[in-house]
Amino acid sequence: MQVSPLSSSLDRGLHVAEVTESEWWSSLQLVTEAFAETSALDPGGFTEASTCGTLVRACELAGFDDRGARLIRLGEHAMFRLAESVVVRIARTVAYEADARREVGVARWLESESYPAVRALDISQPLVVDSRVVTFWKSIADGEQFGTTAVWGARSLSGL
Repeated sequence: MQVSPLSSSLDRGLHVAEVTESEWWSSLQLVTEAFAETSALDPGGFTEASTCGTLVRACELAGFDDRGARLIRLGEHAMFRLAESVVVRIARTVAYEADARREVGVARWLESESYPAVRALDISQPLVVDSRVVTFWKSIADGEQFGTTAVWGARSLSGL
């Protein structure tokens, strides 16, 4: 029997140090099934055009100007940069609402601890617009800047 380690991010609370190869591949299929479920909830497709419409309506509800917004990423989420140093993150479906609430909550807690991390804007969020979950974040740079794993890994949360 071949044994493969199961990473803690895929563990899903199974409390096992090692699993069979078959069990490991089954755990990966769970991720695929979850993605398929959320994709099925978005029958119109998750495109630049459809997310632009969601952006316009979300900005109107939150009191932001969407003019001059530009798409900076389209993947599992669409991310737009507004002209006013705000990044808008749009999730594919309402299935992400609990995750978005948790992300905003963690960002606000990190801010309360003065930890240098991206800031959720101080508005009531997340919003649900067009059956998609929308959050608003303070832009940390004027352009796209990415750090290496080593750089970000050096920023330890252990002191909190």
